[in-house]
Amino acid sequence: MRRILEIGSKLADVCQAIGVPKLKPAKIERLEEYVTVMQPVALALDKLQGQNDVFFGHILPTLYTVQVKLTGMQQKALKHSEALVKTLLEGVAKRFDKELSFSSGDKIIADVTHPFFKLRWLPEDKREQCRQLFIEAVKKLDVAPSASGPSYVSTSLHESTEDDFFAFGDTPAADLAADCIEQECASYLTDSDTCLKMLNRYPKVRNAFIKYNTILPSSAPVERLFSTAGQIEVPRRNCLGDETFEKLLLLKSNTGLICDE
Repeated sequence: MRRILEIGSKLADVCQAIGVPKLKPAKIERLEEYVTVMQPVALALDKLQGQNDVFFGHILPTLYTVQVKLTGMQQKALKHSEALVKTLLEGVAKRFDKELSFSSGDKIIADVTHPFFKLRWLPEDKREQCRQLFIEAVKKLDVAPSASGPSYVSTSLHESTEDDFFAFGDTPAADLAADCIEQECASYLTDSDTCLKMLNRYPKVRNAFIKYNTILPSSAPVERLFSTAGQIEVPRRNCLGDETFEKLLLLKSNTGLICDE
């Protein structure tokens, strides 16, 4: 529909060339509204079906953005597409009620650990809740203290006996580790860098990213593998062994990566 509208003034000539009636101004206006309403949905589908740079953390921000954009359209004076907007919003709410209520912990952690999203896409009343959920998830992934007994790190500045006067006690290593994790999480959330490489500066956050963002958000990449496999497993190569077939499939699927290197 968008491509039809982009033809612009030549649309009448195209209709005449293919032998169909010319579109009246009212129909063009209806098409323009339709494209405006469906554009967020179409872009969201394209993003989630992408093969590169699409992670589990893309799901919630994408759904929430679609909902916000469609809700904003309800405030506009639509002549032909009010029912369409309402139907789309009802469908999104019905299908993704759990996700959009921010009760899916794994998806929230996946979002926050993605440098592009962090907390900036969340509504104000949900940010602190999701921030705490993110910090607790990073803490759980951190290496636990030894089970043989509590570990302590002395807070004294010198190890000489002259400092015995300052009997401040010892600080448990677990408490210090927790403080370090919170500091790293705070630094990560305030870092303006949105590139994935920035995770190398935050190893504990990177571990959480790897754990929660390795899940495929769409079946599209897997379906592309089946298409590629169909080009390899042809009748004249029906004697391929499993290992050889797997190697050929991986090589074919990663051709671009191999060439880049």
